[in-house]
Amino acid sequence: MEALARTNLYKPIEVAVGGRSIVCKDIIQNVVILDDDDQKYLKLLELLGIYQPQGPVLVLINKNIVMN
Repeated sequence: MEALARTNLYKPIEVAVGGRSIVCKDIIQNVVILDDDDQKYLKLLELLGIYQPQGPVLVLINKNIVMN
């Protein structure tokens, strides 16, 4: 994440709360691996429909593109 921020952001800052070795127990991480682009898109829409009403959602991808 740090390398991604340094590459794509202008003057990024880091905010550390508690320390690097402390894991927040309130964060849920889900990993979904799909090969087909159509499956990926449909799964993304499905998961956004589930999780977005609950609050902010972070989606990590392996391409540098502009997101809103």
